[in-house]
Amino acid sequence: SSIFIVVHGFSLMFAWFLWILHGFSYNFIILNAGGYTHTSVAISDAIDAINTKVIEVHITNIYSREEYRSKSLLSINCQSVICGFGLDSYKLALKSL
Repeated sequence: SSIFIVVHGFSLMFAWFLWILHGFSYNFIILNAGGYTHTSVAISDAIDAINTKVIEVHITNIYSREEYRSKSLLSINCQSVICGFGLDSYKLALKSL
């Protein structure tokens, strides 16, 4: 079997929201929402609205950072969270599939 990977990066929260809602057409999403992880209820709601498996990924360990960065609004709606393994966090997410 093979995997087709689509990579997106957005600076506008609304673009993230729309892209996630298009998740209906994906088998899975590996998501690093950056600073929106800690602030975006809209992205969390978009994840909740789809049936697609979403894995939240962070290069750093968000739980060892500043207090406001140690809370994810997205995690509750994601299948799993992988953080703190540097760029290997993305490889671990792919291996978990």
